[in-house]
Amino acid sequence: MSVEFINKTIELFESKSFDKAIEYNYDNIQTVQKIYNSCNSPIIKYPFSLKLLNKLISKHKKSSDANLQCDILRQLILGLVVKKRTDMMQEEEELKSPKTKIKYVLNIANDQVKKKLFFLYLVTYEFEVSNQKNKFFLGIDYEFTKRVIALMQLNFETSTTSKLRTFSYLWIVNPGEFDKIQMDLLINKLMRNQKIIKILHGSDSLDFPYMFEIMFDKNKAICKDFTNSFIDTRYLCEYYKVSIGDMEKKCAIYEALLYFETINQDKYQYLLDSHDNMGPVQDVQWDIYKMSSYHTKYALYDVLFLKHFLFDIYRKGKQDTPNIFKSYKYIINLVRFTFLEKKEVTTLTKISKLEVDPMNNYLIKKNKDNFTLISIYNKIIENLKIEDINLDLNLLFRINYIKSTITLLFKRIIYGLILTNFRVFKNKKETVNTELRNDKIFELLKEEKLDMVFEVAKLFEQEARNKIILNYK
Repeated sequence: MSVEFINKTIELFESKSFDKAIEYNYDNIQTVQKIYNSCNSPIIKYPFSLKLLNKLISKHKKSSDANLQCDILRQLILGLVVKKRTDMMQEEEELKSPKTKIKYVLNIANDQVKKKLFFLYLVTYEFEVSNQKNKFFLGIDYEFTKRVIALMQLNFETSTTSKLRTFSYLWIVNPGEFDKIQMDLLINKLMRNQKIIKILHGSDSLDFPYMFEIMFDKNKAICKDFTNSFIDTRYLCEYYKVSIGDMEKKCAIYEALLYFETINQDKYQYLLDSHDNMGPVQDVQWDIYKMSSYHTKYALYDVLFLKHFLFDIYRKGKQDTPNIFKSYKYIINLVRFTFLEKKEVTTLTKISKLEVDPMNNYLIKKNKDNFTLISIYNKIIENLKIEDINLDLNLLFRINYIKSTITLLFKRIIYGLILTNFRVFKNKKETVNTELRNDKIFELLKEEKLDMVFEVAKLFEQEARNKIILNYK
């Protein structure tokens, strides 16, 4: 069956019946996946090449095996994506300091054939990812019309090299049009895939709520899988800026791209002009079937730069603040934790708030002085640094989005230490008999597989315990 399927696809491709080839493959998408699942191809890292495809086809006509069929099918589907493209862009014309040779192939799924091609590309990309050791990066953004999803922009970054010309694939789709089978493909092949790092910028207001509530249908397991493999560059940008003393923390996407030297001044001005030519964003009626050149450029540029932008933040962070660079990976995970907590996918801080809020004015006695638990908390976190991971709490708490969530986590740990190590009073005479074990917090973090948050919490507890004993024993 697979040989016949490959032969039919070759025949349609060579006769330039591209739409028929797409329809045929989509109607047999399970066969496509079975072929991909049957092999472990050694050459999947190579980009689409008509020369390579013809070479593979010639070899196939003489003798064929599972790996060869995978390679041919992959090249054929990538060839269809290239042939049906809306536009193509060059990395060297977009970035300030290009280090590779990427061609960005843009497709807009504005008809049924293109939509089907998107899902064929999706399973092909997942095949590439599953057969390589390194992680892949996917830029994502969304556009809404009156808070209803209208567009999803995706930049499928692939393996690159400084010498070989490679392709990355930009897609603009409307997930609001996907049926259940298509949405399941998107979620399972892409959004839950732990080898694909999803990059967004400023996703807290509309993007993340849409994904959790609509796309993932409030499925907590799906949301956890997505969140564990996503990075929001806005908060890394803010962290870098506060670490160098820039308290304005201006991290709007265009300004941030220029600041971190992902783009040059000319490209920055071009982006501003494109934005202005489109009119006020809040008034735009996004429609995938009615995309002007200005709308298309605006939409694709929101994802085109995201991988390069992330790497440029890392570069400047390591270069300008080497003493705290180790903490960046913990910031990423604390942001992830905050997203989960704010949507109540996990509820550790919700539980903690119920526990600690009534205790703020509880007190301990030292000599003739009384110290409330909230005053002890404020004293302990003042200028506290977790040296093992280069995490300065003064910097951490300047990221406004995560401050309240992380404050609750740390307050719960400190109150747990106090109740475990001191005699605590509700008032000047009445003692507290409540048990507040920190083991419970750590067990919950472990259960949720929040390993880096667990590490931060344990190290914080150690630093806090030392400071509490020093000041109050």
